[in-house]
Amino acid sequence: MATDLTERLMPLLNFTLDDLETNRGGRLSARQIDRLRRLRRRSIWIGIGIILSVSFVAALALYFGQRNAAPILTFIGVAITVCNAAIAGVLLRNWLRLSADIDSGEVLVRAGTLRHTVRVTGRVANYIVTLDDEEFSVAKPVFLAMKHGGRYRFYRTSAARILLAAEAL
Repeated sequence: MATDLTERLMPLLNFTLDDLETNRGGRLSARQIDRLRRLRRRSIWIGIGIILSVSFVAALALYFGQRNAAPILTFIGVAITVCNAAIAGVLLRNWLRLSADIDSGEVLVRAGTLRHTVRVTGRVANYIVTLDDEEFSVAKPVFLAMKHGGRYRFYRTSAARILLAAEAL
């Protein structure tokens, strides 16, 4: 029974038996390191696109604010620039967390009884599984594949808190 649940989670969380065996030893597998590197690279490119787009909008607001002597546009340009700096900080923090996980190569192991929670915000449902008093936001198929009240062992990264693998106990 536990093996069936674990096998059902494998394609949903994108891990293999080799990954699971390496995770049991407290380490990231080479495949998982590659996955984290791809995630970090993708987040860098998306972040650069967002920062450049927001910078362009801020520059336009500042330009037209100065050209038309419109202090409100200048204020908007400055506010957008401050927001852009905050966005850059969040993206940098994400990059640093992923880098720390890749560099350490360690996996944190949590085991316990699983609880399901669905949090609805507006029209968006967030699927949360709680294990050992730690919450994990998961996709709906993962949420549905896990048995409420079942015993599981989760393997996650330490800094970015990415759920890498799970097995039913």
